[in-house]
Amino acid sequence: MWVSLPELQSLIKVFYPIRAFIGQSDERLYTCFNFFLSSEILLAEKESIDDVWMQEALKEAEKARELDEVPVGAVVVREGKIIGRGFNQPISGCNPVAHAEVMALQEAAAHVENYRLVDCELYVTLEPCTMCAGAIIHSRVKRVVFGALEPKAGALVSQSRTLELPYMNYRVEMTPGVLEEECSEMISSFFRARREAKKAEKKRLKLC
Repeated sequence: MWVSLPELQSLIKVFYPIRAFIGQSDERLYTCFNFFLSSEILLAEKESIDDVWMQEALKEAEKARELDEVPVGAVVVREGKIIGRGFNQPISGCNPVAHAEVMALQEAAAHVENYRLVDCELYVTLEPCTMCAGAIIHSRVKRVVFGALEPKAGALVSQSRTLELPYMNYRVEMTPGVLEEECSEMISSFFRARREAKKAEKKRLKLC
């Protein structure tokens, strides 16, 4: 079960005072209790860190929206630092492969001067497509973290599980659903505004 850092801190305040009593009564229970606390702290910290990096990916997605591109953003993180950023720009860049993930991976590879991004993590606001899933595998990132599902073309969970195909010679860890609501709203609001603009244009043309 995942808990937020504030919730975990509240739990620790309740349970720590009884640790001494547990230790006196049952050494094995005391050991298990300590293990539970340390595990939950690590999980909460990991969840909090993932949120921070996904917020950075959302900032990149906003850059795509400003260009009237589908707002998807990505960052590559290595040893607690962002070494690659990217946002969706195939139309404005006249580049069919300029998805956020690819752009971020390219910048990260240039930064480390290596096409392999071992020990790096990729954060992206939308579930990657098949092309980007292939790029993720070839780059050898350690883990991919994404926000919103892509029901029509998602290649990690929604339409296929590319990272788990038996013939792939490299396994990538995956964490879905980080800041899912914020990432979903970014996409939904973009297409909602686009539909409203089209309706307004049709109405204007009828009045002409």
